[in-house]
Amino acid sequence: MFRSASIGRSGADNAISTMPTPNLPPKGGEGKSRIGLLLKKLFGEASHSESILRIETNRFASANLEYKLVMVDDDLNMVALPETRNIKSIVTAEDRLCIERKNKQAVQGLLYVRFICFGNGNLVAAHDDSDGFWRRQILITVKDRDPVRVDNPFLIKELSEERPGILLWMLEGLHRLLANRYQFTISERSIQNLEATMADNDNLTQFMQATAYVRFKPDTEERSTYLYRAYTKWCEDNLESPIPQKKFSQFLLKNAGKYGLTFSKHIEGKFAFVKRSETMKSPVGLLSDRTVLRSKMEGLCPDKFCGFRGVCVHPAFAAA
Repeated sequence: MFRSASIGRSGADNAISTMPTPNLPPKGGEGKSRIGLLLKKLFGEASHSESILRIETNRFASANLEYKLVMVDDDLNMVALPETRNIKSIVTAEDRLCIERKNKQAVQGLLYVRFICFGNGNLVAAHDDSDGFWRRQILITVKDRDPVRVDNPFLIKELSEERPGILLWMLEGLHRLLANRYQFTISERSIQNLEATMADNDNLTQFMQATAYVRFKPDTEERSTYLYRAYTKWCEDNLESPIPQKKFSQFLLKNAGKYGLTFSKHIEGKFAFVKRSETMKSPVGLLSDRTVLRSKMEGLCPDKFCGFRGVCVHPAFAAA
């Protein structure tokens, strides 16, 4: 975490394409804030204190990061980010970015700052569930506070006296990072933290694994309406908030290959009985195919719906 902040400009797309964001237990009192204070003493004017939420919500906030090495968010806001464009652009920036100051013309600025956030939760986005958002983060968990530990109110002063040694340790890590072609060595625990966080913020993946609601079989097919109905029921049973129907359909289309699904606009529905009216020239009935409506046939005519082949839901979610 310290070593990544000691790097100036990024060399390649994945060189510094990380946003060290400690994923910390919700108990508090571990001493996370001491790290932020130590960083400010180490980097001096090259450090900047800011809320990462403001980077996305305030168009002037990015200008404060010009020529800074590290931005410290000492108290991560638990509100989901409304957008992630600015943060992702800064993290992987290899060229100048557009920055704007109040009452001044926007200019191209050089931003090579690293974000380091401390909090008792995770950095999440309201609408961005892409891999591009998650792969820019390194989630680090700190140890729980020892119940018998006696807090040292002068800890930051004692750490400040060791700044030369800490700086040498940081430079050693920087040399290691350069030798590793700008690839961070991610611990197994950090990998597990990221996977767990992604799963917690993606109830669609959890739903697709719920065999009591949905099953995958090559010779089956299901209407999108029934799949969404099963999903909302799963959310209700698991105290989750369902996403809109359009986003649900986009998820299925995007991950069709992963689950072995095939989209189709010709999923068979239930049969509707078509009966000719004595006073009308066209048959009576709710059918989606106008050709059938205009035909002179009487009998059973199947409806066609959008859906997916290779999946089915529990019969209880299919309308009678």
